[in-house]
Amino acid sequence: MSHQAMDVVEVDLAENAPLLFRFDGNTSSDPDRASVGLGLAGLGVLLFCLSVAIPLGIELVEDVFSGRPAFWVMGGVAMLVIFPAGSVGSFSIAAAMFWHVPLVIRYAVAIALFVPSVVGFTISLAMVETVDWADIVPSVAVLFSSVFVCAATVGILAQLCTPWTLAHLRTTSEQLPRLGIQTLIQLTTIVAITFAFVSVLKSEVPIEATLAFGGVSALGAVMGIVACVAYLRDAPVGRKGVIASCVTAFAMSFAFVACLATVEFGWQSVVYQAHVTLPLSLFGAAIIGAFTSACVYWLRQCGWRCVR
Repeated sequence: MSHQAMDVVEVDLAENAPLLFRFDGNTSSDPDRASVGLGLAGLGVLLFCLSVAIPLGIELVEDVFSGRPAFWVMGGVAMLVIFPAGSVGSFSIAAAMFWHVPLVIRYAVAIALFVPSVVGFTISLAMVETVDWADIVPSVAVLFSSVFVCAATVGILAQLCTPWTLAHLRTTSEQLPRLGIQTLIQLTTIVAITFAFVSVLKSEVPIEATLAFGGVSALGAVMGIVACVAYLRDAPVGRKGVIASCVTAFAMSFAFVACLATVEFGWQSVVYQAHVTLPLSLFGAAIIGAFTSACVYWLRQCGWRCVR
């Protein structure tokens, strides 16, 4: 049985992975692994820090605003506290599932990126609030499971339905694996395990809140995939990519504002108070765009690209 030899490709780290070049120059013994490790570790550390900061930020806001602030103030502050971690989390999960490696590895990487941040968020919340662990753990698990499932689904569907995939720095000419029956079997198994885990959890979180968290996460994942395709190709960034990124960022922000306005004043307020909800959504879109851009920039500096 013959095996096709894999040709080693000379890679200029200074051009293709500037961050790796700063560490080792062009003398790195294994730039492929360095690209994977540094790229994923950067996303994981950023997500963990931002997640831990959410309860601390909420506590600070409650100390600053003793009364009930105006809706636009409340919404803007909520975005400043939640959107950084939300956009980075959705991007990280979707990017991991959009990666070209075997599906089981993607799933394990996505969990490794996400779970420590959820644990950090829970501990941070318990430090600043008087909470019952028996209540908070199932609630957090249900909400963030919906976030994970929706963002991961977007990443998988993006690879199934488009010619694009995400690849780390590669120094061989080995052809990227194609999705096949084995991948679909793995996907079915993973989905079954995930839903079995969620069904075991007993929580009083309303289904509306779970759907809202999942929906906003899905939009953030779409934003992340669009940004990867637009900005991680070895080609000039086109106008369509910029417009698509802006539209998806605005959609995620508007969905959050609409949910917030509906809870506070009813769904009619989303339209009747458009002079408030639309500028607020633009503000949120700017935050999402900034942190998603930071994630994309980090991966590019580590040699990651979006390829066909």
